[in-house]
Amino acid sequence: KLFNVTVGFDGIPTFALNSANTTIAGKPVNFSVKITDETALSGYIFETNNIGTWINTTWVALASGGTAQNITTLNSTAGLAINYSFYANDSSNNWAVGRWSIITIPANIKYSSEQINSTFAGEPIKHGIYWNADYGLSGYIFSFDNGVGSFTNDTWVGMTGTGNWSNITKTVNSIVGAQIKWKVYANNTDGYWNVSGTYSYITKMRQLPMRYNSDIFGIIAIVISFTFIVFIRKSSKNMPL
Repeated sequence: KLFNVTVGFDGIPTFALNSANTTIAGKPVNFSVKITDETALSGYIFETNNIGTWINTTWVALASGGTAQNITTLNSTAGLAINYSFYANDSSNNWAVGRWSIITIPANIKYSSEQINSTFAGEPIKHGIYWNADYGLSGYIFSFDNGVGSFTNDTWVGMTGTGNWSNITKTVNSIVGAQIKWKVYANNTDGYWNVSGTYSYITKMRQLPMRYNSDIFGIIAIVISFTFIVFIRKSSKNMPL
């Protein structure tokens, strides 16, 4: 969140386009603002209340229409209001002040693209989730219910980079129809944690392929049917059969 208060009068320096390029707790932030003046700008002094007291920087020369800026590492506490000010003066020694405030937020750690590569009972199945962190991933804990009604957590596994997969392969319950549940806890290099949704699937039986069995199919029975036709001829007394 960015709040803006500008104090000044006609003929003195004015402020515009104030910004802070991040509000993540514990990270360097670039506070900036464009300063203009009707005559000629002289310079500015930056002031911030980042740790409970106001601290001023030394005076910095700046031409009219230039951008004043200061890089400060934000307080590591999330949800804290950080106040900052730019004091500007012109060649006539007229002063003006612009005051703003931001609220620090925790470093994000997000997940997406959950996937499994099978649901067959009694077989190894890979469970994966893709994680993103603003400034770096630290690691994850895989939590698994193998159809028994309760979750068991694995040991913590390290991750590197700002985007990475948590991939764990588990041999699932051999009972067909078992409900398998899983989820993943992950943290970033700032120590913030997030947990995925709880995912589930039902195990099923793998259909075995048909095989040629020579004991069964190697026997070919051929039934041959013969028709016998019998001719009976009557014989005469003098004619032999």
